[in-house]
Amino acid sequence: MTEDELIELDFIKREVPVEESGDQFDYHYYTYALTPNINLVSTTNDESGKRNWKVSVDYWGEINNVDDISTLINIFKNIDK
Repeated sequence: MTEDELIELDFIKREVPVEESGDQFDYHYYTYALTPNINLVSTTNDESGKRNWKVSVDYWGEINNVDDISTLINIFKNIDK
């Protein structure tokens, strides 16, 4: 999955500056709130490169297929109706 695909699915980019993380470099990751208590969280840009992004449901396990993520988001949207 690519970073652009996460953006197309309306994931929110979370910037983490060096001052906050204590790491050598700034990094970012993405989140998507399925519900107020259930979140999708991506790997970070330094882990993922350009085309190897993965998403977990509150760190339960990773999904790396954009179609699966889209389906999961749509399921939760339908539950909310």
